[in-house]
Amino acid sequence: IRAMAETITTFLEACSSGNFKSHVDRTGGIVQSILTQIQTNPASQLSYRLYHWLYGCAKIRDPDVKLFLLECFPPLLWNYTIASFRMNFELKNRIEPSLIEIYNQEVIELELVPGKKAFEIPSLAKPSIYHKMHHGKSSGSQLLTESALQSHNSKTTPESLRKVDKITGSNRMTVLTVILNCYRTSITLLSTDSRKSLCHTITRFQVKPLTDLFY
Repeated sequence: IRAMAETITTFLEACSSGNFKSHVDRTGGIVQSILTQIQTNPASQLSYRLYHWLYGCAKIRDPDVKLFLLECFPPLLWNYTIASFRMNFELKNRIEPSLIEIYNQEVIELELVPGKKAFEIPSLAKPSIYHKMHHGKSSGSQLLTESALQSHNSKTTPESLRKVDKITGSNRMTVLTVILNCYRTSITLLSTDSRKSLCHTITRFQVKPLTDLFY
């Protein structure tokens, strides 16, 4: 524990000095050590310290730190799910702050991206490759139909994500999905150890029914 505490202190200093990535590169096996610890002993005192340390890292707005946090996400996802189903509030509350910080940081980054994806509802009121407009006189019913469709002929933008200060039953899926998507888009930049951990986590979800998570 003392050795890990010293490592954590050094990493936090590296975060504040902007040398985080180079320090991670020089510290071989740190990702594997963290993944192994929180996978095999999720509720130990050392793991609790690691959760607190990851939360401290998550508050630092730095791309390299974000990647490092994503490295540790697979076992965090499993441990958080288990803790939620088993109502282990101590473990759940240790992990949740890190997930919230990662999610909120991603929401902020998405808000800074110019333009948002939108889709346009198809309408008979405008020509398309599938049909041509009828010229000349039109029946009243056709005019009514096209008029009604015209009112829906607008671009619709999906509801923007919002920052959260607590994970609840209503936003849990959104929070975890956003982080998973962030992991997916960055997966080529993550270590082999992290990708193996993700495969291990997915396998555990597949072979263990959710009803068994209560016991």
